[in-house]
Amino acid sequence: MDNPSRYLLIESQGTWAGPNAARFLGDARVLAEAGHQVCVFLVQDGVFAAAPGIPELESLTKAGAEVWVDDFSAAQRALGERALSPHVTVAGMDRASEMLMSEGCRTVWH
Repeated sequence: MDNPSRYLLIESQGTWAGPNAARFLGDARVLAEAGHQVCVFLVQDGVFAAAPGIPELESLTKAGAEVWVDDFSAAQRALGERALSPHVTVAGMDRASEMLMSEGCRTVWH
């Protein structure tokens, strides 16, 4: 790929909200497999997708995407780092904001 794009995909819906959350993670995987730089930021009820054993999460990280979990959202839902998949990084909104404001970053919020 000559000019890969950078994507920040923000997921705020829980996995029980329907199949759209899994599709959103699948779309992120496709972008990563195509050679784009992809970061998925799980916020609000989306942090529940960071539980161990979520197959979409594991395939996403295997494709080269980063997955961040909002520290505030996780704390509000009593999800400590030990309750999260080893494939994720706990991050603050400041880190996501920095990426959001960086040049050339394309952002999608679901």
